[in-house]
Amino acid sequence: MNTIKLQNSPEMAKNFEKLRFEIERFPHLDYVMQSTNRSERMIALLNERKVLIGENTLKMSALESVEDEILLIETDEKLAKLHKQLDEKKKYYQDFTEKLLEHIEDCNETFEENLTKAITYLNDNVNAKNNDKVKDLMNAFETIKDKDLNSDWENRIVFFLAIKRIMNPKKK
Repeated sequence: MNTIKLQNSPEMAKNFEKLRFEIERFPHLDYVMQSTNRSERMIALLNERKVLIGENTLKMSALESVEDEILLIETDEKLAKLHKQLDEKKKYYQDFTEKLLEHIEDCNETFEENLTKAITYLNDNVNAKNNDKVKDLMNAFETIKDKDLNSDWENRIVFFLAIKRIMNPKKK
């Protein structure tokens, strides 16, 4: 009988550093935060543009005045879109962070147990033909074969959720 030898074995799970909420350790969340900051900066710049256009009305030709009015209207439209996007980003960030905190806690508490179950199941069923659970687990382990789950927290959580879902599927 073949047995599965994995880089991220249950013994290694015991040595994994406990996850904490550190935004720089979660690239997706870090990207969302940077995007939110860029949107806030753009809103500030567009508002500054409106003020500067309003102050620049002396000695303007009719064409310049019309162009400024068009620019103000376009600026207001951009601001409306940016405010909506910013609200959506902040809500997404909040929701994502809340879920991430739940997943971090769950991963810290049950990662070793879920990993052990997955490896045991794979080793017990490695020769099973057409076993979807085995295929799914093999695919999950394939995705992390070159990753250091002790430093790559985002992939550790993604992997953890995958094996947890595979080993404990929801009943329909």
